[in-house]
Amino acid sequence: MNEETAPHNAAGEAGETGETTAALLTAAQVAERLGISTRRLRDWRKAGRIAEVGRFKRGTARIPLFDPTEVARLQAGAAAEEAPATTVATVASADTFAAAVAQRVGLLLAERAEAEAATVAPLVALVREQQETIDNLRRQLAEARSAPPAASPPASAAPTPDAATATPIAPGGAGGFWARVRRVFGGE
Repeated sequence: MNEETAPHNAAGEAGETGETTAALLTAAQVAERLGISTRRLRDWRKAGRIAEVGRFKRGTARIPLFDPTEVARLQAGAAAEEAPATTVATVASADTFAAAVAQRVGLLLAERAEAEAATVAPLVALVREQQETIDNLRRQLAEARSAPPAASPPASAAPTPDAATATPIAPGGAGGFWARVRRVFGGE
């Protein structure tokens, strides 16, 4: 593009809506009217909160242009958003306010307690089950200790075939795991 056609194209970009550049506002003017930074205005434009109607070329920069009616709409919206923040809510009595706050805090605490109970309930059930198992094992141990020792077979009785082939176990259960496995399955 040569320098002779550049001003014509820039005017064409700005005049897409049929308005002249004098009636449109630049980004700096819009930001000043809305009381925001030009960076915030750019973010609003990218988010679709405000639309540019054209651009004009200033040197190498292309400056966005905005419609004044759109800016007025945003100013009215910003004023409406700020109004509740500047007004102060009044309460009929301090007791009513305290009761409302207490009720809300109570509801929040109840919700939190329910959530924690739902999370902890399976763990509590598991601990109770393990405690029952431990109690059963302790009871079986106590019964085994209190039972009279088993009577040994009389000496005159003939040895059984199993007793003849079984390898005697060394005192203290020595012999290791694989030695016991071999004894059980008939190996040496």
